[in-house]
Amino acid sequence: MKKGSKHSLKTRRKLSAINRGKQIPVETRLKISKTLTGRKRSLESVENSAAGHRGRSLSEEHRRKLSEVKRGKKLSPEHCAKISESQRGDKNHRWKGGISFEPYCVKFDDPFKERCRNFFGRKCAECGKTEEENGERLAVHHVNFDKMSCCNDKKPLYVALCNSCHGKTQNDREYWEQHFTELIDEKYGGHCYLPKIPRREYA
Repeated sequence: MKKGSKHSLKTRRKLSAINRGKQIPVETRLKISKTLTGRKRSLESVENSAAGHRGRSLSEEHRRKLSEVKRGKKLSPEHCAKISESQRGDKNHRWKGGISFEPYCVKFDDPFKERCRNFFGRKCAECGKTEEENGERLAVHHVNFDKMSCCNDKKPLYVALCNSCHGKTQNDREYWEQHFTELIDEKYGGHCYLPKIPRREYA
């Protein structure tokens, strides 16, 4: 099969029927595991994967089956610790050179974040989920992925997002930057936070 080509739906169904119920021997699984150990997916591979799944949604039946398979399963503390260690720092596929440790603009403080959340009505700008549904205050996302917005010459662009939507922005950043920039320009006239109310002066 040529690189880049895809099987037809009919062919995929045939392959699925042929392989249904087959179990990979333990020895083969160990060989596969050993081959893949230490490999790190490229950023391009991660973003291509994310782009391929964007917009897709699982059927109710599919989600129910996944829920039933995972119900009652719990990872041991040792297993959780191994997973955590394997994804730490530059081992993580989302590692971008340690930019998470860079400081935020001093103007990006709690009062400013509240003005942004209030501008979007305390609802996720992407899916409309409320803070009550989110379980906590919405995240204030830097549309341009620039922590020094407000302190530099770039136009400060922000959106209030629920935890789920905020997590999606870490993949395919160019898409999300363009998406939210257009959203702010077209739906909100280029605005994304409430103006600061001047403090009253008392005689």
